[in-house]
Order: sequence, then structure tokens, then C-alpha cells
Amino acid sequence: MTNGLRVGIVAHRFACPGGIQTLVLELVAGLNELGIVPEFVWDEPQDWHVLGDPDVKAAYNGGRLGLSSKTLRAIPESLRRRLRPLSLRHAKLGLDSYDFVYNFEPGVKMPKGLPNLCWVAGPGFVRLPGDRIDWNEIRKPGAIKLLLSHLTNPLTGIDKNSRYVTHSEFIADLIEDRCGLRPPVIWPPARSRTLPAAPPDRGGFLFLSRFEAFKRADSVLNLARALPRQSFTLAGAVIDADLEYLARLRRRIANEGLANVTIVENPSEASVAGLLVSHDLFVFPAMWEHFGIVTVEAILAGCLPLVHDTGGQREIVPFDLLRFRTDEDLVDRARRALQMSAADRQKIVRKLQAHAQRGTPAHYRQVMLREVRDLAGRPMSPGPG
Repeated sequence: MTNGLRVGIVAHRFACPGGIQTLVLELVAGLNELGIVPEFVWDEPQDWHVLGDPDVKAAYNGGRLGLSSKTLRAIPESLRRRLRPLSLRHAKLGLDSYDFVYNFEPGVKMPKGLPNLCWVAGPGFVRLPGDRIDWNEIRKPGAIKLLLSHLTNPLTGIDKNSRYVTHSEFIADLIEDRCGLRPPVIWPPARSRTLPAAPPDRGGFLFLSRFEAFKRADSVLNLARALPRQSFTLAGAVIDADLEYLARLRRRIANEGLANVTIVENPSEASVAGLLVSHDLFVFPAMWEHFGIVTVEAILAGCLPLVHDTGGQREIVPFDLLRFRTDEDLVDRARRALQMSAADRQKIVRKLQAHAQRGTPAHYRQVMLREVRDLAGRPMSPGPG
């Protein structure tokens, strides 16, 4: 390692691009700029091809989990959710051989005295609002099932040797509510990418996320039905678990005659960049999203966002007129946005872009790499702290 510094990154093998993947890739790119080739520490290496073969350098140092990743994938999801925390708790990853560790798997315990940063992403670690037991209804089967879930799948546990950070005040509130600990907030970064010039006929609505039910792309179809003269693009990653939901979206498009909707599966990085600059408005209907990096990316690319009025999206989009609670609200907000002049929309976008500087790759790397720079004896470059 350059400077004799050995840096480990604890992260499972990713199956598709997404928010946590961007966190890790931007971190690796920043470490590479310092002359450091970090080592991924897990029981199986990353599949870089599914992440678009990014131009980063990283090594692999295998370890053992209590239950292997292969075994966990082979068992039913309901059982996997309960056994995975136990598997992480008994991981043997040889972390004491590193000078610094970035941990993206809360539950993996850090050796005493090891400098580290542990990223707590949210509901796999703490439960979302509404996932609480109603003690007045405790005799109902659903309440009993939830109580058993709380007892058999407890919080992974606070590790006294881990230093936690998280990515939104929303998640920090949940952790404080559950654990009495409030970690510092570091906004995740937009993906580093070169954006082409926006075309002169820029327009239409863009949904860009993974095609899973939680992201609620079906709400965008409701909007497309209400605004038949507007064009809509639904784009995002698809894995096997999402195929049924994607098929349902396609059936709706066909059955309802939504000729104004286009679906783009697994767009390349170049395609994503093109989509971001070719659309005027961005729609993100997911409820209780932990943060929502893609909204930051859309804002930085010049899109006016319409987002659900819950979770981390409230922090990214602080204007009430751009947030909605119901699909009817979404239609109303969209119509109002379309009635604005292009100049007025851009005025709001510029304010949002200034607000979203916390989510730039440069800011993220500056904050995340501060301690490693100190360990390596490298001065901090000028920039936001």
C-alpha cells in the first residue's frame, strides 16, 4: 500500500447499481486518489461487472461469516433476515490487520483500538416509523407476529468499538429513538459522471430507481394517466426479484393504453447521464426513503424534483410545493410545476442545487477521507469540511 497504509472496506457483494454501491464506489475512487488501493473484506469478492466495470482499483481479502453468503442466499428471505445478524456477529474477517476500516455492514464487530467508520444505512438496522407495536391491539394476530419479530430479530446491537455515521437526519432520529445514540450525518454522494449538454427540447418526467415495489413506480403511471400529453420515462435496475413487479407495470401500461410511458431497463451509465439531462422533471414516489441519492443526482443535473413528503427526501427537497403525500397530491404538484415558466422552474432548481452541494462527490470524499488522510500524513485539500 502507498504510505504503508492498509485500508479495508467491509461490504457484501452487490447485485446491481444503487445508493449504497455509489457510497462505496466514490469512497474507493477517493482512496485511489490518495494512492491507496483498499481491500474488500467479505466471504466473496465483488462482481464489478454488475456495477458497470467502474474505473477504480481495489483488492480482495476473503474472510468467513457465521453463515456463508451462499448459504444465506439459499434460504427463504424471512429466515435469512433473522439469521443474517447472527452471521455478521460471528464473522471472522481479520480486521485487526488493517490501519483503518470502513464498515458498511453494521453488526460486524470492530477490534478494540482499530480506527473505523461504520455506515448505518437504516431499516435493516433500525425499523421504520409505523413499524411499532400497538399495545392496545396486542391480541390481534398481526400484532403478535410483529411482537415476535421484535423479539426474535432484535437490533444488531451497538458495538462499543465502532464509530457510527449515517446519511440523513431521518435515520439519525430513528437510531436515537431506538438506541439513545445519535450518529453524525454525512450526505451520500451523487455518482461521479460526465453529463452531456442538455438538448434544446428537454422535457418530460423521469423516474429513475430500482424497479421494486418499495420505490412505487406505479404512482408515476397514475400521474401519466392523469397527464396524457406529457411524456414519462421509467428507468432503473432490474434483478430477478423485481421481474414480477416490472411485468405488472408493463401490463398496466398496455391495459390502460399509456402510450406516453417508456420503460428503460438496466440503463448504462451513459444512458443514465442522458436521461438526467433530457428531462425537465424528476419524480420519486418512494415512502420513507432512507435518503435518496438519485434525487440529488437529478437536481444537480437540472431537474425539478417531485418527491414523497417522508423520510430523507424532505431534507433534500425543503420546499413544500415539491413534496406530496398522495397520488392526488402528486398530480396537483405536477400540474402546478408545468404551469410555471421555464425561468421560474430554473430559479427553484438553482436554489436546490446550492442546497444539494452537501451531496456532491467532492464533499463526500472530503469528509469520509479526513481520518485516512491524517493517518497517511497527507494534508487536506481546500474544500468544504
